[in-house]
Amino acid sequence: MDSPVGANGTTPVPSVAEMSSIFSQTEGPILVASFISSLLYGLLLHQAYRYLRLYTSDLPFIRVLVPIVVLVETLYTSPDNPSYHTFVSNYASPEAFLHNVWSGNLLPIVGICAASVTHIFFIRRVWMIGGPNRVLSVLASVFHVAGTGFGIAVTVRGFLLNSPAAFTTKIWIIGLTFAFNVSADISISGALLCVIYQGRSYRNRNMSIFDKVAVYIVNTGIPVLALDLATLIVAVSPHSNVSYGAIQLINARMYAITLFSVLNSRTLTSGKDVRIVDGGPFHSIARAGRFATVQQWNIPEEIDTKPTHITINVQTETGDDMSGLDSAKESML
Repeated sequence: MDSPVGANGTTPVPSVAEMSSIFSQTEGPILVASFISSLLYGLLLHQAYRYLRLYTSDLPFIRVLVPIVVLVETLYTSPDNPSYHTFVSNYASPEAFLHNVWSGNLLPIVGICAASVTHIFFIRRVWMIGGPNRVLSVLASVFHVAGTGFGIAVTVRGFLLNSPAAFTTKIWIIGLTFAFNVSADISISGALLCVIYQGRSYRNRNMSIFDKVAVYIVNTGIPVLALDLATLIVAVSPHSNVSYGAIQLINARMYAITLFSVLNSRTLTSGKDVRIVDGGPFHSIARAGRFATVQQWNIPEEIDTKPTHITINVQTETGDDMSGLDSAKESML
């Protein structure tokens, strides 16, 4: 049976069966994801507060990055988010499901901004490792830019169509958006995992489980990669609906939580504790600066397999020097 027509004769009112399908396939998962996202928002606020208290002398770039992340993540918790609009402002109003709320149309671009800030930091980390990892850093940058372009296209379609069809049709655009994000995550996480495995695992074999989880999983962006991959699979699956947006709501928080986890797990050495000693751990001011940069960006390093250079200075005394010494002794007597 056809759905009844609204009072204006143009807007159809969904039937009970259609409403049940909407609740079970779309709004239900998004509502649950909104609750989880709000809890994660509180966690990242605590992480941001801890960072501002502990790292007061950090690099200006990183100090500016943190409030930007908090600002972007706050946009996900606006009072007029899609769940609030549907279940509170328009309670028992089926017509609310037929049109997108403006904040819902903005969610893709806000998610892109959240991913961009975190990707910039991690791409910089991989680049500063040096060597062949810089190729992966460039690839991650290209993948991220491409994904950003398709994400902007999804946002534009949301405002143009102003209906759920903007996020359920032309799935290839949404699929490419998440595919490029997954590719960027693989490039970043793969480089960090390889360097950490080659460098830290052999120097510190007796790590605790918590330490292993923090180093190998959280600080390398594995949770973000897993959620991006899950979003891609759900988005391109047959009979796709906007349920993939529920996973993305959680993943947007994980981007910030991963970034703050890397920043808060650092152990910075103050400048007064760094000594430049000939033959010691720092052979030059340049190496001391490198050590400070590694600490600031929490960069994993590979084991230095090169042999240590030992400089041996041999002083010889000639016959003329000995005669001069004897003459000096006679003059003193």
